[in-house]
Amino acid sequence: MITEMIQEKIVRVLIIEDNQGDKVILQHYLSQCKKEKFKIEHATDLQQALKILSNEHFDLIFLDNYLDDGITAKDVLESLNDQDINVPVIIVTGQSDQQIAVDLMKAGSYDYITKDNLTPALIEKTILNVLRQHALEAKHKQMEERIWNLSKFPSENPNPVLRISADYKIIYANNASFPILNAWKCKEDSYLLPPQCKLIKEVLSLGKPATFDLDCHDQIFSMIMAPIEKSGYVNVYGLDITELRISKQDMEEARKQATIKSQFVSTVSHELRTPLTSMKGSVAILLNETIGKMNDKQKGLLDITKRNIDRLTRLVNEILNLQKLEANKTRFDTQKNDINKIVKEVKEMMSPLVNKMGLKLITKLDETLPIVNLDRDKIIQVLTNIINNAVKFTEEGNITITTTKDGNIVRVSIQDTGIGIKHQDLSRLFNKFEQLSNINDRKTGGTGLGLAISKEIIEKHNGEIWAESQFGKGTIISFVLPIHTTAKTVTAKRCR
Repeated sequence: MITEMIQEKIVRVLIIEDNQGDKVILQHYLSQCKKEKFKIEHATDLQQALKILSNEHFDLIFLDNYLDDGITAKDVLESLNDQDINVPVIIVTGQSDQQIAVDLMKAGSYDYITKDNLTPALIEKTILNVLRQHALEAKHKQMEERIWNLSKFPSENPNPVLRISADYKIIYANNASFPILNAWKCKEDSYLLPPQCKLIKEVLSLGKPATFDLDCHDQIFSMIMAPIEKSGYVNVYGLDITELRISKQDMEEARKQATIKSQFVSTVSHELRTPLTSMKGSVAILLNETIGKMNDKQKGLLDITKRNIDRLTRLVNEILNLQKLEANKTRFDTQKNDINKIVKEVKEMMSPLVNKMGLKLITKLDETLPIVNLDRDKIIQVLTNIINNAVKFTEEGNITITTTKDGNIVRVSIQDTGIGIKHQDLSRLFNKFEQLSNINDRKTGGTGLGLAISKEIIEKHNGEIWAESQFGKGTIISFVLPIHTTAKTVTAKRCR
């Protein structure tokens, strides 16, 4: 299409050259080109060139690298830019220096050819490539301006409109976008958090729009993320569908039921704590033989009782822990922390258990990681939960903790060489009270709440957690945390 366009019209060329002999040679070679026809103008200095360009349109400029009075091609390129003259420039010079070519390309020239290598074929090929590149850039710029104008809706527009750059920065958001920004815990001219970064990355990599619903407390939006071709931008559009999805009465009823459920779980858990504490103390007294000797059979039965009391106590504590997390009643003390230091501490703490099971705990840490704002104790809880889970389902081999930096996030991965998880079970892994089946049907114990709690903790840090697994070969559980965050205490409700 572009070649046909070039062939059908006369290409207007301005030669900026102070050497008459070089100008004549260049004109001669242009006349020898087979595919293009040219109308040529000539300027000997910068001021004459600017005057000609102000009065006429040109498709192409051939520019000598050095003109009289110490004017260089860089000076001319800067002047053209200052005058907003958008004409592609090919530098013609007597010097064959690669660094000069690089510098001139950075300054705005489209190509660079030496006078010693001039031939009609080379000039024709260079012109074709430059005009094709310029036409594509002009088309792209026109498309970008059209889309940008479409996205600049007036502030009273009821529909959210946002634009996200390739590095996940929100470069535009209209007034109606406030619920979206609030849900994403971001603001205009700031960077997205990991969950949204993942969506943007997928949209840009696939080059196709993505649609999803966003629940923002008392509003539900149908969202569209649309990639802008070859620009690295993603436009985000929202439509309030609250009335279509759920009525206000239904929402109130759902919140009421959730509150009743939360209160019931809290009440039952607290009521169980007192008798469990009493039972645990009584069993401990008997096992210590404070009130009399016992035979081995009696001790064995009490050991079983003690283990079950401990397990039930852990279950009650984890239920209360999860209930507080879901109700946003858990306080997060986020401070600047070294994630690698936390991993090393967890390794030292967990190694005796891992070694006892005949396994090895390995760390592979990126020592260049930046400091991250996080709740140290909560992240330790997440790591120990994941490692405990790995130990249960790994009979031999290693458990490896890896830390890396990926853009504006820190990634922590825990990989085991265990039995793995079936593909159909992966989506249930972080559900409450889930005990997934495995190849040996082992009695692994546990409350089924550790990974659910870990998921809540990571999401309260504005992060994301997920699992990858190949059945029979092991599992990788990874979580990411944002490097940049302004929140000192994270208590905001997660927006699905």
